[in-house]
Amino acid sequence: MSPETAAASSLTGRLEDPRELTPRLAEFEVSEPLPLDWKAFTAPLDPSKRDSELWMGPNHRPIPPFPALPDAFELPVLLTMGDDVSTDEILPGGTDVLPAWSDLEYMSRFTFRDVSSDYVARAKAVGDHCVVAGGNYGQGSSREHAALAPRMLGLRAVVAASVARIHRENLIAFGVAPIRVPEVDLDRLKGATALVISGLRNAVENPGAPVSVRADRGVVIEGRIDAGPTELRTLAAGGMISECVQDNWVAQ
Repeated sequence: MSPETAAASSLTGRLEDPRELTPRLAEFEVSEPLPLDWKAFTAPLDPSKRDSELWMGPNHRPIPPFPALPDAFELPVLLTMGDDVSTDEILPGGTDVLPAWSDLEYMSRFTFRDVSSDYVARAKAVGDHCVVAGGNYGQGSSREHAALAPRMLGLRAVVAASVARIHRENLIAFGVAPIRVPEVDLDRLKGATALVISGLRNAVENPGAPVSVRADRGVVIEGRIDAGPTELRTLAAGGMISECVQDNWVAQ
């Protein structure tokens, strides 16, 4: 149900159409203030300063600002996959992975574990790279770690027939370019060991503009980045953290 329906139903105790409610339902009184326990909170020494120290546990690793999106790059293809690759296949859950959710280096060791046993080793060896997939890539849970972990290993672009909406947003948030190509052209990319992707800056400055995807066998196809102007600006900066640093919202 919609959030509005859920809120309305919680007020009356029965399933409600929020459009039929009257203002009387918003009239209520709190007899006593709710008790607040502030013992777990520590105020900054100087609230006016923005450079207060952030305390982290030994297993917490800050997410680094990633480099801006270039106009073109040549990327090795480390994986070629089919349809419906889930976020659980990209970065599994479970008791061996979830405890390391805040340790980026350790967490990334599990990336694509159930798809390719040597992906992590190859990614560390080559650095920047891309993957190719079919339709609905990144479907399933909305875990942002499924975008962050491969990005930590050098993933710069996902070339796919389509990318699931939430995962596409997460890829952009970490500076990974989600490039949609026609499904009929995917077969032409099979066997490619590297892709030259160009026209990226024009695509982020002009929403809907094409991106050229050229395989090392000479095959050239046209792709698109499905994103609005705000998301494209984030992608161009290299992700949300890089964008904040760029705009002086956070210290580098």
